[in-house]
Amino acid sequence: MGPHGEVLARLALDAAVDEGPERTLERVGDAWMQALESAGIAQARVIAAAISLPGPTDPLAHRLYDPPIMPGWSGWPIVDTLRETFDVPVFVENDADAMAFGEAKGVDPHHTLVLVKASAYIGAGLVIEGRIFRGADGGAGDIGHVKVGGDALCRCGRHGCLAAEASGAAVMARLAEQGVALADVSQIHDFVERGDLRATTEQRRAAELIGKVLATVVGVVNPSHLVISGSMVSPALIATIRSVVYAASLPRATRHLEIRAGGLGGDAALVGLTRVAIDEMYSADAVNERLGTDA
Repeated sequence: MGPHGEVLARLALDAAVDEGPERTLERVGDAWMQALESAGIAQARVIAAAISLPGPTDPLAHRLYDPPIMPGWSGWPIVDTLRETFDVPVFVENDADAMAFGEAKGVDPHHTLVLVKASAYIGAGLVIEGRIFRGADGGAGDIGHVKVGGDALCRCGRHGCLAAEASGAAVMARLAEQGVALADVSQIHDFVERGDLRATTEQRRAAELIGKVLATVVGVVNPSHLVISGSMVSPALIATIRSVVYAASLPRATRHLEIRAGGLGGDAALVGLTRVAIDEMYSADAVNERLGTDA
């Protein structure tokens, strides 16, 4: 990515986080070198590297702690590992946080944006006053583990979490029990478009559960923008979420609320990570430290 969020090179990497941090980060480093070479960019021109991961990231230690879907990653020194490859400052963010920061580009910094990542799993990122709101331990926006009822076992070990009942993986599992085998979360929308009643019913159920949780988020945070992104997104999903949020919220909480699909697609996290790196590298404190002067 360039300094203004433009994609200079792209390389798709089929990596699974359950391979563990050492193998996954090694593959990321190799792919990064390949992308630089394919774009004709010298490594010396790179000033920073950033990576997003599907787990709560401690904002001080820049490590994951007890990520439910990432066994073996808890406490792993991600920054130190990647710096051995990149030899530049490295920034680590939760993927939903990075996506939210990307979608917040161009949004009035005095507004509040909440992004929901509705994909194989569910998470959310918050941008408040132009900054990512991470919470005390990096767990802000972890709505996937809000209990919504039901008996489905979540990967966190509890039953009835939103992720276990309404994520793309959950919808696919429920459809498989009904004889509908899907290869990918994005196919849910395809089956709904074909008029498949089973897919339509399960998608609506998932959207209603997500909407109920988001109605609480709206009541607590009172955002101006609620962005739905990820592979589950479809007009029908957003329409159901919107109707539930408005029905379950006070008019005061929604009168300035815009509920929409993400506009950056798969580039949202990339744009967000670029913004994080640039903001950190060129903040007043960082510049003064490099110059050896006081603010």
